[in-house]
Amino acid sequence: AVDQAYNEATFGNTLLLQIDKGAPTVSLTINGNSLSSNQFISSNTPVLAVTVDDAGLSGANTTTFFLKIDGTNTGASLSGSTATYTPSPALSEGDRTITVDVSDNAGNAASFAPFVIRIDTVAPTIPSNLSHDSVNTNDAHVTWSASTENGSGLQNYRVYRNTTNDSSTASEVGSVNNTTTSITVSGLSSCTTYFMWVKSFDNAGNASGFSSVDSFTTS
Repeated sequence: AVDQAYNEATFGNTLLLQIDKGAPTVSLTINGNSLSSNQFISSNTPVLAVTVDDAGLSGANTTTFFLKIDGTNTGASLSGSTATYTPSPALSEGDRTITVDVSDNAGNAASFAPFVIRIDTVAPTIPSNLSHDSVNTNDAHVTWSASTENGSGLQNYRVYRNTTNDSSTASEVGSVNNTTTSITVSGLSSCTTYFMWVKSFDNAGNASGFSSVDSFTTS
């Protein structure tokens, strides 16, 4: 700039203006896994890990970070762009809603939809009355009575066999859906004694104990 006496102004300090209109994004993992909302889990002390990504802009404002479970602030703090929290005391059974509030240093607020985890830590009951109703040279048909499951729902049954009466070293030989209570076990050797067990599993991943053993000898 020049005044009327033709004196030319000198430049002052340069002002760098950075514009940040983009809101940060928030991601959540449960026990190290990226789950879908409303999914069942079998832990009532899940590790919640939150990552806030501001795409290299103004960065997350740590003072605006709130991780809440059922509306109650957990007290978890954001260190850089991450926060980790393990509930204490343990969460109660049923549906728990997780929310995350955070803004960047330009005041843009993240949008994070409420995330529901469905907690079921109780295993199904042990299948009962395991028995066989036919045995041939290379296969056998076994049946059992159904388990009950009051949480996430019964997922399936898995059948195990061994040539010794030891369930701890038994091998899984097949599975059936939650409404089926029998299976034909094939691939058996002739003139061999087998020991069988069955377990039930729910949709949260909880497993019952082994059933009582059933044994038979192929022809």
